[in-house]
Amino acid sequence: MIDRISGKLIKKTVSEAVVDVGGVGFALTVTLGTYENLGKLGETVTLITYLHVREDILDLYGFESSSERDLFITLLKISGVGPKLALAILSRFGPNQLVRVVADQDVKMLTTVSGIGKRTAEKLLVDLKSRLKVKHADVEDIPGGEASATTEAVRALEVLGYPIAKADDAIRAARKKLGSDAPVEDLVKLALKG
Repeated sequence: MIDRISGKLIKKTVSEAVVDVGGVGFALTVTLGTYENLGKLGETVTLITYLHVREDILDLYGFESSSERDLFITLLKISGVGPKLALAILSRFGPNQLVRVVADQDVKMLTTVSGIGKRTAEKLLVDLKSRLKVKHADVEDIPGGEASATTEAVRALEVLGYPIAKADDAIRAARKKLGSDAPVEDLVKLALKG
Protein backbone atom coordinates (compact mmCIF):
# COMPACT_ATOMS: atom_id res chain seq x y z
CA MET A 1 0.00 0.00 0.00
CA ILE A 2 1.14 3.55 -0.66
CA ASP A 3 1.02 5.10 2.83
CA ARG A 4 1.75 8.73 2.01
CA ILE A 5 2.86 11.04 -0.76
CA SER A 6 5.01 14.15 -0.36
CA GLY A 7 5.77 16.50 -3.19
CA LYS A 8 4.91 19.74 -4.96
CA LEU A 9 1.22 20.53 -5.37
CA ILE A 10 0.75 21.21 -9.08
CA LYS A 11 -3.04 21.12 -9.38
CA LYS A 12 -6.00 21.19 -7.04
CA THR A 13 -9.74 21.13 -7.50
CA VAL A 14 -12.52 20.57 -4.98
CA SER A 15 -12.25 16.82 -5.46
CA GLU A 16 -8.71 16.22 -6.73
CA ALA A 17 -5.10 17.10 -6.02
CA VAL A 18 -2.13 16.37 -8.26
CA VAL A 19 1.19 16.04 -6.45
CA ASP A 20 4.50 15.96 -8.35
CA VAL A 21 6.85 13.41 -6.81
CA GLY A 22 10.17 13.18 -8.60
CA GLY A 23 8.69 14.16 -11.94
CA VAL A 24 5.63 11.88 -11.67
CA GLY A 25 2.26 13.55 -11.08
CA PHE A 26 0.04 11.52 -8.75
CA ALA A 27 -3.68 12.37 -9.01
CA LEU A 28 -5.47 11.85 -5.70
CA THR A 29 -9.16 12.13 -4.96
CA VAL A 30 -9.54 14.23 -1.79
CA THR A 31 -12.21 15.17 0.73
CA LEU A 32 -13.47 18.73 0.95
CA GLY A 33 -11.66 19.23 4.28
CA THR A 34 -8.38 18.07 2.78
CA TYR A 35 -8.86 20.37 -0.23
CA GLU A 36 -9.47 23.36 2.06
CA ASN A 37 -6.22 22.69 3.95
CA LEU A 38 -3.98 21.83 0.98
CA GLY A 39 -2.19 25.13 0.70
CA LYS A 40 -1.16 26.94 -2.47
CA LEU A 41 0.02 25.57 -5.79
CA GLY A 42 3.77 25.08 -5.84
CA GLU A 43 4.00 24.33 -2.11
CA THR A 44 5.25 21.01 -0.78
CA VAL A 45 2.40 18.93 0.62
CA THR A 46 2.12 15.57 2.33
CA LEU A 47 -1.03 13.49 1.99
CA ILE A 48 -1.87 10.25 3.77
CA THR A 49 -3.09 7.87 1.07
CA TYR A 50 -5.31 4.91 0.41
CA LEU A 51 -5.12 2.87 -2.80
CA HIS A 52 -8.49 1.40 -3.74
CA VAL A 53 -8.13 -1.54 -6.10
CA ARG A 54 -10.96 -2.73 -8.33
CA GLU A 55 -10.65 -5.26 -11.10
CA ASP A 56 -10.42 -2.59 -13.80
CA ILE A 57 -8.98 0.49 -12.08
CA LEU A 58 -6.69 1.77 -9.32
CA ASP A 59 -7.93 4.86 -7.44
CA LEU A 60 -5.65 6.80 -5.11
CA TYR A 61 -7.28 8.81 -2.30
CA GLY A 62 -5.51 11.51 -0.28
CA PHE A 63 -6.26 12.64 3.27
CA GLU A 64 -4.82 15.29 5.55
CA SER A 65 -4.65 12.93 8.55
CA SER A 66 -4.40 9.26 9.43
CA SER A 67 -7.65 9.46 11.39
CA GLU A 68 -9.50 10.65 8.27
CA ARG A 69 -8.04 7.77 6.23
CA ASP A 70 -8.88 5.27 8.99
CA LEU A 71 -12.51 6.43 9.01
CA PHE A 72 -12.59 6.16 5.20
CA ILE A 73 -11.39 2.54 5.43
CA THR A 74 -13.92 1.81 8.19
CA LEU A 75 -16.71 3.22 6.03
CA LEU A 76 -15.63 1.03 3.09
CA LYS A 77 -16.04 -2.07 5.26
CA ILE A 78 -19.76 -1.36 5.66
CA SER A 79 -21.99 -3.17 3.20
CA GLY A 80 -23.30 -0.82 0.54
CA VAL A 81 -20.70 1.91 1.12
CA GLY A 82 -18.25 2.48 -1.70
CA PRO A 83 -15.48 5.04 -2.05
CA LYS A 84 -17.80 7.71 -3.50
CA LEU A 85 -20.23 7.59 -0.55
CA ALA A 86 -17.41 7.30 2.02
CA LEU A 87 -15.78 10.39 0.48
CA ALA A 88 -19.10 12.27 0.52
CA ILE A 89 -19.56 11.46 4.23
CA LEU A 90 -16.03 12.60 5.11
CA SER A 91 -16.42 15.72 2.97
CA ARG A 92 -19.54 16.64 4.94
CA PHE A 93 -18.13 15.76 8.37
CA GLY A 94 -14.55 15.84 9.61
CA PRO A 95 -13.44 12.83 11.68
CA ASN A 96 -14.32 14.41 15.05
CA GLN A 97 -17.70 15.60 13.84
CA LEU A 98 -18.54 12.18 12.36
CA VAL A 99 -17.69 10.51 15.67
CA ARG A 100 -20.08 12.94 17.40
CA VAL A 101 -22.83 12.21 14.87
CA VAL A 102 -22.36 8.48 15.51
CA ALA A 103 -22.27 8.92 19.30
CA ASP A 104 -25.47 10.99 19.17
CA GLN A 105 -27.04 8.58 16.64
CA ASP A 106 -28.04 11.74 14.74
CA VAL A 107 -30.00 10.38 11.78
CA LYS A 108 -31.09 13.86 10.64
CA MET A 109 -27.53 15.15 10.42
CA LEU A 110 -26.34 12.08 8.50
CA THR A 111 -29.14 12.46 5.96
CA THR A 112 -27.63 15.82 4.94
CA VAL A 113 -25.08 13.80 2.96
CA SER A 114 -26.13 13.46 -0.67
CA GLY A 115 -27.25 9.89 -1.37
CA ILE A 116 -28.17 8.98 2.22
CA GLY A 117 -31.82 8.60 3.15
CA LYS A 118 -33.30 7.92 6.56
CA ARG A 119 -33.09 4.11 6.40
CA THR A 120 -29.53 4.16 5.07
CA ALA A 121 -28.54 6.65 7.78
CA GLU A 122 -30.03 4.46 10.51
CA LYS A 123 -28.16 1.41 9.18
CA LEU A 124 -24.89 3.34 8.87
CA LEU A 125 -25.16 4.68 12.41
CA VAL A 126 -25.70 1.20 13.85
CA ASP A 127 -22.80 -0.23 11.84
CA LEU A 128 -20.48 2.67 12.65
CA LYS A 129 -21.30 2.65 16.35
CA SER A 130 -20.29 -1.01 16.63
CA ARG A 131 -17.20 -0.59 14.40
CA LEU A 132 -15.98 2.56 16.13
CA LYS A 133 -17.08 1.34 19.59
CA VAL A 134 -18.28 4.85 20.36
CA LYS A 135 -20.17 5.67 23.53
CA HIS A 136 -21.61 9.09 24.22
CA ALA A 137 -19.22 9.54 27.17
CA ASP A 138 -16.22 8.98 24.88
CA VAL A 139 -17.12 12.05 22.85
CA GLU A 140 -15.94 14.35 25.65
CA ASP A 141 -12.38 13.11 25.06
CA ILE A 142 -12.37 14.14 21.40
CA PRO A 143 -10.08 17.07 20.73
CA GLY A 144 -11.82 20.14 19.40
CA GLY A 145 -14.89 20.95 21.48
CA GLU A 146 -16.00 23.07 18.54
CA ALA A 147 -18.03 20.16 17.20
CA SER A 148 -20.49 20.28 20.11
CA ALA A 149 -20.90 24.07 19.75
CA THR A 150 -21.47 23.51 16.04
CA THR A 151 -24.10 20.86 16.73
CA GLU A 152 -25.90 23.10 19.23
CA ALA A 153 -25.84 26.04 16.82
CA VAL A 154 -27.18 23.91 13.96
CA ARG A 155 -29.99 22.65 16.17
CA ALA A 156 -30.81 26.23 17.19
CA LEU A 157 -31.19 27.23 13.54
CA GLU A 158 -33.25 24.12 12.90
CA VAL A 159 -35.65 25.17 15.67
CA LEU A 160 -35.94 28.54 13.93
CA GLY A 161 -37.11 26.77 10.77
CA TYR A 162 -33.90 26.32 8.77
CA PRO A 163 -33.51 23.03 6.87
CA ILE A 164 -30.74 21.04 8.57
CA ALA A 165 -28.38 21.08 5.56
CA LYS A 166 -28.72 24.86 5.16
CA ALA A 167 -28.26 25.37 8.91
CA ASP A 168 -25.12 23.20 8.91
CA ASP A 169 -23.64 25.16 5.97
CA ALA A 170 -24.42 28.52 7.62
CA ILE A 171 -22.83 27.49 10.92
CA ARG A 172 -19.72 26.13 9.17
CA ALA A 173 -19.31 29.46 7.37
CA ALA A 174 -19.78 31.35 10.67
CA ARG A 175 -17.22 29.11 12.41
CA LYS A 176 -14.64 29.86 9.69
CA LYS A 177 -15.10 33.60 10.23
CA LEU A 178 -15.24 33.54 14.04
CA GLY A 179 -12.77 30.75 14.81
CA SER A 180 -13.02 27.37 16.50
CA ASP A 181 -13.60 28.74 20.01
CA ALA A 182 -16.62 30.91 19.16
CA PRO A 183 -19.63 30.48 21.47
CA VAL A 184 -22.92 29.08 20.17
CA GLU A 185 -24.70 32.44 20.46
CA ASP A 186 -22.17 34.22 18.24
CA LEU A 187 -22.31 31.45 15.65
CA VAL A 188 -26.10 31.63 15.47
CA LYS A 189 -26.11 35.46 15.26
CA LEU A 190 -23.61 35.50 12.39
CA ALA A 191 -25.40 32.67 10.57
CA LEU A 192 -28.70 34.57 10.81
CA LYS A 193 -27.08 37.72 9.36
CA GLY A 194 -25.59 35.79 6.40
